[in-house]
Amino acid sequence: ATAATTAATTAATTAATTAATTSNNNALAVEKAKSIVKNDNVSRSFLIKLLKEEGFNDSEAAYGADNCGANFKQEALDYATSVVNNYDISRRNLIGMLKNGGFTEEQAAYGADNCGANWKSEALDSAKDWVNKGMADRAELIKQLTRFECYTDEEAQYAADNCGGPW
Repeated sequence: ATAATTAATTAATTAATTAATTSNNNALAVEKAKSIVKNDNVSRSFLIKLLKEEGFNDSEAAYGADNCGANFKQEALDYATSVVNNYDISRRNLIGMLKNGGFTEEQAAYGADNCGANWKSEALDSAKDWVNKGMADRAELIKQLTRFECYTDEEAQYAADNCGGPW
């Protein structure tokens, strides 16, 4: 009976220690996640990656990301707003950038659609940059804007008509 009692006591102690460690690690993961989200605009998947780099296992990292209070649609919007305020970018490329950062299609579209960008103005700024770099052919500018920078035809036409190009 002593061996059985000792084994049962050991198993119970091990289970309690494991539960306490898991609970403590989950709490630490939540705190670390809150710290990351406070300082950076991140997607859930990128947040989990960062937490795993901090030494949390998959379960703890997911728990931290899911319980840190982050609104990932808002994170996508804040990230999109920052990008638009600093770079000339098309809606399509912005969505691609957000998705590459781990945001879902829905979150990326929300960010792009609500960041306050004027896509014609974004295209115009990009067109002006190309003209300042010496682009002198309207058709080439439109090709650059639509094929490579992913502006719509309407945005590219507007930009070409208003950028002050030599055509």
